[in-house]
Amino acid sequence: MGHDVGIFMTTYNMLQATQAAVESLFINTSHPFEFVIMDNNSTDGTKEWCEGEGIQYLADEKGNHLSAALNQAIHYFVDNFPDVKYISFVHNDMAFYKGWLQNLVEFFEETGKKGKISSENPRLKGYDKDDSDNIVQLMNNMERWTFRKGNECPSTFNVEIFKEAGIWFDENFKGIGGYEDWDFNRVISQHGFEVLILDNSMVWHDSMGTRQHLDQTEEGSHNATYHFQKWGDNKNWF
Repeated sequence: MGHDVGIFMTTYNMLQATQAAVESLFINTSHPFEFVIMDNNSTDGTKEWCEGEGIQYLADEKGNHLSAALNQAIHYFVDNFPDVKYISFVHNDMAFYKGWLQNLVEFFEETGKKGKISSENPRLKGYDKDDSDNIVQLMNNMERWTFRKGNECPSTFNVEIFKEAGIWFDENFKGIGGYEDWDFNRVISQHGFEVLILDNSMVWHDSMGTRQHLDQTEEGSHNATYHFQKWGDNKNWF
């Protein structure tokens, strides 16, 4: 019997950050999972490092557009792992805390909720990145379950969104991020899926880890315009 969770990490260069994030992920994730690096053809040795570590590696076939890379990685799990029930998208500027994934899976299983459930960022609660003991204690001592509507990273999805509802990320969005998640939130909410942040799962996210090194001005302008034309505003659905 295969694992019920598939986790993928999108990358573009930044190998040192990727190595640290992968180490943190594997050390602090006790729930079994399948894992793959979804890479935008990095030139810093990411592919060679993955091969040396025995990490499944996928090369982005469509260029540096995050929405397309997301769909490729999701297809990898949907098409190849029939036992996968949940798919998690993580970043290489993250640090993970013990119980983050276990709590997400238990939340799905115990509440029956379906949709896109994100982990809370302890940075937003005033914690330091290395204050792991207190963060884990806070996470596990919270009332079961504490959540709110919202959009954070990482995100874990019920596979039904893709396999049964047939909803994927809109590949008209360009670049490595910007509005494709807001668009996805609106679409799945229209189909009755939840978009929530679970306080009982915490993952440190510095945010903009890759984007800050690239000029995405043109892509950002395109995405804002496309989102407005599609929805009539540039706001998240909530």
